[in-house]
Amino acid sequence: MKQYFYEKITIVVLMVFLFGGVLILLFKDQKPCAEIIIEKNGLEEKLTLKQIEKRNIENQKININKARIDELILIPCVGKVVASRISEYRNVHGDFRAKEELLRVEGIGENKLTKMEEYIKLQ
Repeated sequence: MKQYFYEKITIVVLMVFLFGGVLILLFKDQKPCAEIIIEKNGLEEKLTLKQIEKRNIENQKININKARIDELILIPCVGKVVASRISEYRNVHGDFRAKEELLRVEGIGENKLTKMEEYIKLQ
């Protein structure tokens, strides 16, 4: 009777190992979804989730009169220093009335403003 019990246990253990081995073989080549392929106009483009998130943010214009520093940093060409200067200028002079008024902020020239314009709004 004991021998029959040990045989059953041995068979169960072997089945578990066999099943585990089969699972490993099935999933060993699987990679986590780190990239997503996007097809646009017949061209494929591989993007990471961070790149997609950045594109989504870039598609939403940021209100420079209401945005916090951490939101201003999301604007292309704006780092922590320039974002702080925009916030400081806004606190001293009030809301921006035109995008060109950003040229008065130290660190923003015409080239940078041109790159920023499509990502910002005044309302």
